[in-house]
Amino acid sequence: MLGKLKTQKTSSVEFNRVYDDVVASQWDDIRERVRRLCRDKVTSTESDDMVQEVFLRFWLALTGLRFGNLRPELDDLEQARQVLRKWLFVTARFVVLEFLHGSRRRRLLRQRVSRVEEGRSVEPAMIEVRDAICQCPECEQDVLVLLLQGWRIEEMAAHLHIGRSTVIRRIVTAKARMRRLLG
Repeated sequence: MLGKLKTQKTSSVEFNRVYDDVVASQWDDIRERVRRLCRDKVTSTESDDMVQEVFLRFWLALTGLRFGNLRPELDDLEQARQVLRKWLFVTARFVVLEFLHGSRRRRLLRQRVSRVEEGRSVEPAMIEVRDAICQCPECEQDVLVLLLQGWRIEEMAAHLHIGRSTVIRRIVTAKARMRRLLG
């Protein structure tokens, strides 16, 4: 089935069969890989979410919508399987790293918010800023939080899987919204 990847004019039915074949043959291995990489740092639901993210990225790459165009032009079926398996394992590692890095940031943010709610060493202006950020759309919240943490635009773009110009546009929009909300 993976031999069909060689042709550039592969129908969507054939892509579905290739995808189903890879998912059926690799799902358990990828799930085990994710769980091994996480080492009991996440719940089973979170690890299952990460496995689903790996296969979503595989689908997007296979169809050429995102993450490049994953169509190995290999005559040997076994070689094609190895290329896809390697791609899945590398992608699984990146998904786990992104999740763990994000969960660390979320934990630190929760600690900061709890300090704010407890009223320890926080000025009332900081509470207003937090409330204003919470009123922004999620995409703007993402760039604002990363911006406040000192991330560069290129890093934000790579982390959020969006273009550099999109990050800049979201920052400009978020800053304008914050000015309106904070007066």
